[in-house]
Amino acid sequence: MLVLLSCSDDDDNGRNALSGTWQMTHYLSYSDAPPPVLAPGDVTWHLNSKTLTVVNHSDDSRVYPRSGTYSIDVNARRLLVMQDEFDSYYRYDITGNDLTLAEGEEGLQDGTAIKFTKLLEE
Repeated sequence: MLVLLSCSDDDDNGRNALSGTWQMTHYLSYSDAPPPVLAPGDVTWHLNSKTLTVVNHSDDSRVYPRSGTYSIDVNARRLLVMQDEFDSYYRYDITGNDLTLAEGEEGLQDGTAIKFTKLLEE
C-alpha cells in the first residue's frame, strides 16, 4: 500500500512570496504634511526567510526603518519587523510584482501604508 500525504504551509508560502528585493514607491502616513517624495532607488528592502535588510537613502525622517538588518517573522499574512526601539507589525498583500504593507491590525485607520515594486533578480 502506498500512502501520499501533502500539506501546505501558508507561513512558508508567505515567506517565499516576500523573498527578494523590493523598491519602495509610496510611503503614506496620516499627518498634515505631504507624503515623502521617493525617487527610484531611495529605499529598498531585501527580504529572506529570517531577515530584512534595508537600504534607506531618503532624507525624510518619517521613512523608516533606517538602513540596517532586522529580524522578521512572517505568519498569517503579517510581517513583524523587530527593531531596537520598537517592533512594527504590517499586514501584507502581494499582487503580481506589487507589495502593499498596512501597519497594525485589521481595522486600524491611522497606520502607515507602504507600497513596493519587486525588482527583478539579475
